[in-house]
Amino acid sequence: MPGYPRYRIRNWAEHQHYKDRNPPWIKLSNGLLTSEDWVTLSDASRVLLIASMLLASRTGRSGEFCGNPEYVKRVAYLNKLPDFDPLVKCGFLEVSGDALQNASNMLQNASSEGEESRGETEERQRKVECSSLDDNGPLFLEWWERYPRKIGRKKCEKIFLKLSKPDRELAAGPAYDVWVKHWATIEDRQFIPHPSTWLNEERWESDPPPSKHNTPPIKMDDREFDSYGWSRAERGLE
Repeated sequence: MPGYPRYRIRNWAEHQHYKDRNPPWIKLSNGLLTSEDWVTLSDASRVLLIASMLLASRTGRSGEFCGNPEYVKRVAYLNKLPDFDPLVKCGFLEVSGDALQNASNMLQNASSEGEESRGETEERQRKVECSSLDDNGPLFLEWWERYPRKIGRKKCEKIFLKLSKPDRELAAGPAYDVWVKHWATIEDRQFIPHPSTWLNEERWESDPPPSKHNTPPIKMDDREFDSYGWSRAERGLE
């Protein structure tokens, strides 16, 4: 039956000599009683193995049967749906080669479909990014050329293009002019934030901090005191 795995009793042809007939009985070896696998199986798995052998006897010398759990449960009068995994793990059952091939084909098809799906998704994303770049590329390039610290252009471009259109216009608009003028007063560029940081934190929404380079020096006269209460005259500055 399509959709269900087929199982084969291991060494079926060696132990069940049916030739071309399908008898209503199966042969059991008393060697099972000394088999570690058989002894350690649960009662449900042992009953399932006997039921599997009875089902396999209907197919002649192949020793195969369909693993439809609902059918096996009904025909073998089981209390719950069968679990074939313990029998496969201990070697009493084998998954039919045809079933393995079908499973392999299904996995390969699913993998191909997944790759195609991923490919289509990546292509759509690329088109969206290209479209965004066409619409806002000049604006980003203008913004980038004016930024005094050139670090991580690709990262900045992705961040910039993910901004909403109003935010892109703000980030490259008059508020940006204020920041550019502020940065022009800073001699050491390590005190200028990375461009990606400036974008991620939406700093165009706030004013630049006061520049200490523009702060006039403090002039002290005799009436001004230092932190220890000493005046300029007392410190010998006059």
